Amino acid sequence: MVSAFILINCNFSLVSNVIESLGKVHSISDVYQTAGIYDILVKINSVSEKELRKIVLNDICRIRDVKSTVTMVVAE
Repeated sequence: MVSAFILINCNFSLVSNVIESLGKVHSISDVYQTAGIYDILVKINSVSEKELRKIVLNDICRIRDVKSTVTMVVAE
């Protein structure tokens, strides 16, 4: 199991739309709206790093109002 936290920048006025879309991604376990440099913090649990990469690139980065992401893989 690979866990990671994803920091997301988006258009602040559309945060609720992005959070709603993130709720449809199967591997996301937690979603938080944040204050500061990043707008949203997401926790993902994946079976492998390859699957994690696929989720970030194909599911999260393709959400319409996501501007950028930073992925932090949890070291075990």
